[in-house]
Amino acid sequence: MVFIDADCFPASDDWLEGMAEKFSVSKLVILGAGGYVRKKGLLNKVIRFDTNMIALQYLSFAKAGLPYMGIGRNLGYKNELYDSIRGFKKHYHIKSGDDDLFVNEASNRKNTAICLDEKHITLSIPEEKFSKWILQKRRHLTTGKHYRFVHKLFLFLWPFSTVVFLFTSVVTIILHPIWYLAAGLLSIRYVLLWMVSWRVFKTLRSKDVWILLPILELFMLILMPILLLTNKRLYNQY
Repeated sequence: MVFIDADCFPASDDWLEGMAEKFSVSKLVILGAGGYVRKKGLLNKVIRFDTNMIALQYLSFAKAGLPYMGIGRNLGYKNELYDSIRGFKKHYHIKSGDDDLFVNEASNRKNTAICLDEKHITLSIPEEKFSKWILQKRRHLTTGKHYRFVHKLFLFLWPFSTVVFLFTSVVTIILHPIWYLAAGLLSIRYVLLWMVSWRVFKTLRSKDVWILLPILELFMLILMPILLLTNKRLYNQY
């Protein structure tokens, strides 16, 4: 079974063939990637940056043997795997995130493969109002608390370590006489991040956003804690 959302479209006529080719006797879950159509405006860049970074996370974790989520816009799994865990039975009480939680429950290092090729991605039309995108983000955040503990731990460590590193680097640059060492380490970090993220951003047709990575990363590091701290109270209002 291969899935795409109703508001998405394949990037090429080879999409389904590309996803199907990844299945094998041992590979029961295929994690694809989905991007957003490029449009004018800052919000479009933020949305595509956020989507690319999420793809970088879950595809990298899967490649490292720790698959924790997939996206319903581009996802495949065998029906025998679906039947073996009784489908979405454990998630009936949750409003959204069936694709995430199914992969979190059913996938492992042996039965999961990734499909990252520009011909095999899907594309969606992005939100054009900031408020609607925030609501979408809030809905997605309600799913993460149901992940396995080890996945939540690793997903917490990435932004936490980034904030600590950026904060200490900036303070050192401003106050310490060896500020140039901190500036050098900060530069190396961004060079490495640009290098490891290039393939995902290129595949998802977001090279224009890739170059803005330091600025947009900082924006998301500020926004995400605000959403997490206010999510339960505000999400229930919608």
